[in-house]
Amino acid sequence: MHYNAKKLLRPASILKLLSIALAFKNLDLHTPCSTKLGHTGKIEKGNLQGDLIIQGESDPTFASSRYGGIERTLEEFVEPIKNLSIKK
Repeated sequence: MHYNAKKLLRPASILKLLSIALAFKNLDLHTPCSTKLGHTGKIEKGNLQGDLIIQGESDPTFASSRYGGIERTLEEFVEPIKNLSIKK
């Protein structure tokens, strides 16, 4: 006897745990994720004639400060931007 044999069902959470365990086993978890800062164009007299680029790489520690805990936020890019002499 087959009950709902052809019905598609979402996998149970236990299967998700197996997927996570396999990912932890095969992924290099010691390689740090990063969020990079860059720009296009020229910086003339403090004006950036281009785009400011923040490139995320799935960094789980990058969050808004409203979430609490130890995290990285956009505030960490203030000093590097100042060091590039970008004011506008």
